[in-house]
Amino acid sequence: MSDEATDAAALVSDMVQVWLGELQRFYARTQDPDATWDAEAFTREASQTIENVLPVVKRSADLTLGLLRPWSSAFQKRATDG
Repeated sequence: MSDEATDAAALVSDMVQVWLGELQRFYARTQDPDATWDAEAFTREASQTIENVLPVVKRSADLTLGLLRPWSSAFQKRATDG
């Protein structure tokens, strides 16, 4: 398997783990009879979700840009060569 394929597989695995963790956290919150969804609780939950998801999004963007970089160079060379 190529490095890119290995990176993509690891990224998908991590993404699934992060989203499953988020779903478990939200499910646990819905099962708590004392849980409320006031502005402070919503902000705290949203912030925690962003903190957990953002690293996976960043890795995804880095991987995508890394995969597109060779094509970009080829298209740029083709455009300049005519």
